[in-house]
Amino acid sequence: MTANDTRKEAFDTLKKERGRANDNGPLWQECSLHLVSQYNLNYTTQQCFTKFKNLSQKYK
Repeated sequence: MTANDTRKEAFDTLKKERGRANDNGPLWQECSLHLVSQYNLNYTTQQCFTKFKNLSQKYK
């Protein structure tokens, strides 16, 4: 599995999970931008996914 595959899988999962949190919240937007960008290394996919999952727990 390549980095692109991992990024796409995480992005698809985030799209499924985002209904549990604020759809247009800043964290979702931030994660989306990081996941689709090849060049922004501020967050790894896993860090982003963890942050989003933590946020989604608050909005169940």
